[in-house]
Amino acid sequence: MGGRTADDTRAHLARLIHSPLGVCVTRTYESGNSAVVHLDMAPDDFGFMLDTLFALVPEATVRALRPHADREGD
Repeated sequence: MGGRTADDTRAHLARLIHSPLGVCVTRTYESGNSAVVHLDMAPDDFGFMLDTLFALVPEATVRALRPHADREGD
């Protein structure tokens, strides 16, 4: 997620954290005027996540999708 300034980026991040997607956030870090956010969700929730993400932060981008590694014993 990017903003024109670092303050814009932090505002986008705060909006995301306080949204229904906030429970899926596993990691965040800043890179210049952008924030990188890692989300962990079930595959069935992907459509909802995209719709919500772009409604909250229209300029957000999705850079990578990775399957969740199955954990032994779960």
